[in-house]
Amino acid sequence: MTTTSAGLADRLKLETREMHTAAERHPLHAALFKGERPLAEFARLHAQTALVQRAVEARVGSSPLLRPMRRDYHTRAEAMLRDAAAFGVGPHPADATRRMIDEIDRADEATLLGLWYVLEGATNGGRFIAVALTRAHGAFTMPSLHPHGEQQGERWGAFRAGLESLALTAPQQDAVVAGAARMFRHMVELMDELAGAPAASA
Repeated sequence: MTTTSAGLADRLKLETREMHTAAERHPLHAALFKGERPLAEFARLHAQTALVQRAVEARVGSSPLLRPMRRDYHTRAEAMLRDAAAFGVGPHPADATRRMIDEIDRADEATLLGLWYVLEGATNGGRFIAVALTRAHGAFTMPSLHPHGEQQGERWGAFRAGLESLALTAPQQDAVVAGAARMFRHMVELMDELAGAPAASA
């Protein structure tokens, strides 16, 4: 029996709140925002996220369930990699990134939606991250941090509406939430790994 997924976006926000907070408050973020670690460290984190983004983009583009939600502006992995390369950072996958990409390749469509939700939701904070990094390190350019610009609110609203438009079973909705939780855990695992490793150059 299918149910509508009305309220799924709110459920995602509520049930992943603690994991979201843990990722945002990771010590690596704190050190970067205080200027205690070089911008190349953030660029490496950005490159790793881009590799995960690219894997999700490929799966979403071939998913009958999710393809109707996809818009051209959701494709940004290559722009992210170019921005990282400007800081001398190449696309060398970390161990955590390799594991996440393997999981993305095997994920069912509902789990994939949860993974995608977190990556797309991250664009909401991009502008604030850019401000924090500028304050700590001086002016820098990384347009892919806030790819939607002034259309951020409108596009995020459309993404949430797309979530609510899907007819998902209760187990599928559970899988979406589990996928989102997994992506947040991945972010923490990745930052744990990168916190003890030097930035790799291109």
